[in-house]
Amino acid sequence: MVSDVSKKIYILAAVIALFGIAALAVLKHYSNDIVHAVVVNAVIQKAPEDYPEAEIRTVFNQRFARAQGQGEVQEYMDLLKDLSHHLEKIQRLDEGEVDKVLERVAQD
Repeated sequence: MVSDVSKKIYILAAVIALFGIAALAVLKHYSNDIVHAVVVNAVIQKAPEDYPEAEIRTVFNQRFARAQGQGEVQEYMDLLKDLSHHLEKIQRLDEGEVDKVLERVAQD
């Protein structure tokens, strides 16, 4: 026969498992938003201080909204992945490089 302590352990394990599954579901639901935010913030951090942050956010946000509306989110995520790899290799972007990044985001 199973003791009361064992029953409590099973119940606790089940509750923890349910919380874990719920957390994974939430992360999966918001994963594209998280990737988008991380790359946008990386571009802002690496851009010159006087580069307008609002312009960077606007271009990325418009492209993300367009991708969602046209069912092209995976293509946009692929673009962000490529940009992320590029940004990992450099410390700073000059104004021309930021302009090129924004042109690429707006085009795709």
